[in-house]
Amino acid sequence: MKNSIYLLSLAFILIGFNSCKPKAPEVNPEYVGSWYGYDNTSAYSITISENGVANYQKLSGILTVTASGKARVKGTKFKIGVKKFYMAQEPTLVNDDGYIYYQMILDDVVYERY
Repeated sequence: MKNSIYLLSLAFILIGFNSCKPKAPEVNPEYVGSWYGYDNTSAYSITISENGVANYQKLSGILTVTASGKARVKGTKFKIGVKKFYMAQEPTLVNDDGYIYYQMILDDVVYERY
């Protein structure tokens, strides 16, 4: 009898701990995918997975800048790990004479996802 009370108590404690776990943040499906952007000096890429993990890469001549971590959006702020961006345009569906793709603008760079 003592063992069954102990096991029952342990089961309730374990169930309680599991229900308090934070849920993985949902990622807006419009952000998920591979994004590419260019300016006069650099090529950029951002890849965002369904679980919110993202990778950023900037190629500028022989210089490469990278960042990775959770993708987070709060208002006009977009973050990948500790790398911060100003988001001038959220992912927007573009129809260019039947050619359909998504576009977003981060730090004055136009990113496109096909």
